[in-house]
Amino acid sequence: MIFIDNKSTDGAYNHALEEYLIKNVKKELFMIWQNDNTVLLGRNQNPYKEVNWDYMNEIGAKLVRRPSGGGCIYTDKNIVQYTIITKKEEDSLRKFTEPVVRYLNEKGVKAEFTGRNDIIVDGRKISGNAQYKDRELMIHHGSIIYQDSSTDIGRLLTPAKLKLAKKSLTSVKSRITSLKSMMNMDIASFIEELKAYIRKYYHIDEEYVLSEEELKKVEEIRKNKYANDEWTYARYGKFDKVHSFMNESCVMDIYLKEKDNLIEDIRLDGDYFGEKAKEELESLFIGKSLDKDALMDAMKSINMSEYIEGLTKEELALNILKTKSGD
Repeated sequence: MIFIDNKSTDGAYNHALEEYLIKNVKKELFMIWQNDNTVLLGRNQNPYKEVNWDYMNEIGAKLVRRPSGGGCIYTDKNIVQYTIITKKEEDSLRKFTEPVVRYLNEKGVKAEFTGRNDIIVDGRKISGNAQYKDRELMIHHGSIIYQDSSTDIGRLLTPAKLKLAKKSLTSVKSRITSLKSMMNMDIASFIEELKAYIRKYYHIDEEYVLSEEELKKVEEIRKNKYANDEWTYARYGKFDKVHSFMNESCVMDIYLKEKDNLIEDIRLDGDYFGEKAKEELESLFIGKSLDKDALMDAMKSINMSEYIEGLTKEELALNILKTKSGD
């Protein structure tokens, strides 16, 4: 494993860098980084449902859609983020949060991995994690809330009421906390200590420095994808029916446009995880009849867990039909 020293605080650039590294450098690696005043949207989420736009514009925050699933988060220089690129592994969210949990425990902070993708302290979240996979490798990235931000997170982020109800909470703010009061150091010292701990944990001696030509390619990815409105905002606003539901693994919104009982367009949004692009799954339904047999037949050749973890084909089909009926 190698180390990348990433000084960028541009969220679009940082995810472009991840993409360049996994597709071109193709080595196992670790890096720590930060964003400045950025709302990070999950890969499968609707920005118009997840964010208070008036407040986001008031504070001048940027909106960036990351390539991994999961929920929307706010990141700034009070947050520490890290990336691990490694070989594909099953059930690896717990594994790649382990060095962070161990470090905190050794510092006297009783942290633990819990639920789908969180690290908690005293029942409150201090870290969220997500993953996505390429052909050969996978990316694990996590955000660690080190100190409180002046930004009102509860006002900025507007998750679905279903999601809050699922967690028996009334707001985003009520379920998170920060580490600084538990650690006798400033954030710069914390970053250096955590960096050294994880490098030792993975026996990392080599540092990789990108060439000028590589940096130009990263910038091209940033400009053409992660800083591009087409990627960030997608095709919202053209659907005439929506249905929201949740199960143990996710909260989902289904957007539907239909004519003469045929699906003209469909969008499957939510905070779910999945290895494959949801656009591939959505395309299976275009032109299909809105009845259960036709929907099940459209999915017959796929492994649903590769697209939406924790959801069955039948659950999806039934909820698409509920979207049609307006339930």
